[in-house]
Amino acid sequence: MMEILLLRGGRAMERVFSLCSARAIARAQNHLYLAPHPLLRPWVAHYTFTFPSGPPEDGTLALIPDASGCILLSLDGEARALAWGATTGVAVVRRDFNESPVRFFIEFLPGALGALTGIPQEELRDRRFTLGEADAALAAALEAAAGRAADADALAEETDRLLLARFSGRALPGAVRGAMQRLRESSGMLPVGELAAESGYSQRHLNRLFGETVGMNVKTFARLVRVNGAIRLLRQGSGSLAALAQEAGFYDQSHFIHDFSHICGVAPGAYLQNLSAFYNEIFKF
Repeated sequence: MMEILLLRGGRAMERVFSLCSARAIARAQNHLYLAPHPLLRPWVAHYTFTFPSGPPEDGTLALIPDASGCILLSLDGEARALAWGATTGVAVVRRDFNESPVRFFIEFLPGALGALTGIPQEELRDRRFTLGEADAALAAALEAAAGRAADADALAEETDRLLLARFSGRALPGAVRGAMQRLRESSGMLPVGELAAESGYSQRHLNRLFGETVGMNVKTFARLVRVNGAIRLLRQGSGSLAALAQEAGFYDQSHFIHDFSHICGVAPGAYLQNLSAFYNEIFKF
């Protein structure tokens, strides 16, 4: 069992927060990943707690874009819900896990933040903002839950309850759901024209639907699927770059290097040489 002392406005208000969880699906040095309620799995990839576990570290961490959004709450001091829109490019943050308090992340799947807030996601893409700007009632409810929870499971269960109520009766457009599924199954290899024909919409209309609900056009989403798939293969040590490029759905090695560099900010070789400087989601692609 791991317990963290949380301070809220001074030691007179300190509390102990347990990071032991029966819902854990993975754990790393500074991360604990919890499964959401089964009915939330079309919307939520996982809940994540980050926590200090050693001396302060220097440097930054590059977050690989995952076409999704997230909500973040700090569990020390006055809880304030922050949010990120769907990401299409690398975001660089300080490597401050061992300096910051316990933090709680709701990691959504692509399209979920749009269904939750009702806001066109092109307006939120690659933005960081307070959740209260998008949904004041949900922000207040999550902040209150974070302020009273005694352990990871209690906060996850309260979050389940709040999100189940919010997502009830909501769904992504069928054309968007179908196109995203087809792109995942094909490693992002299907052209927009083919996906549009399958959906019964024009390419322009399908791209408009993606922009409103996912925050980007179909081609950008497909590229992120391919690059995240390539990262998984790179971490597995899958052969030469040429073979990997073909397996990941790229036309050739030069296209792979170009797209990878555009999305991740570095070439595949540089990424492999400095893996600890990058963070990529393992539960979304």
